Amino acid sequence: MNNVRGLNNISSLKKKILAKNADEEWQAYFYKLRNKIKPSSERQMKTTYSVWINGYKDLSYFVYCGDTEWRYYCKFINSILSSIRKGESDYCFHIYQIADLLKFEHDRLEAIWLPEYQCFKVWLN
Repeated sequence: MNNVRGLNNISSLKKKILAKNADEEWQAYFYKLRNKIKPSSERQMKTTYSVWINGYKDLSYFVYCGDTEWRYYCKFINSILSSIRKGESDYCFHIYQIADLLKFEHDRLEAIWLPEYQCFKVWLN
């Protein structure tokens, strides 16, 4: 989240939203967040990393040892992107997830706070 520096502390904002159930406060923050996030040229999050060591790709990255937390997170974000691009709505739980979604659907993403479920509903405009 390096590219959202200068915004208020995200965890304290979420606590305020949870305490006040204030979607208006979230919408003001969402506007600032959108202006800080730079769009990606990719269509979705990449789930793999590779490392070059002395001119050769490190083969240890090709040994399957189960999905990492990063891969699970990428699958989650990509699943939301797939749903909202089909015209559906989806849900996420943290502001950093919305920041990642903004990288891929910068101008079309909409999000509201649902206090009764303590999550965000997201869709494309």
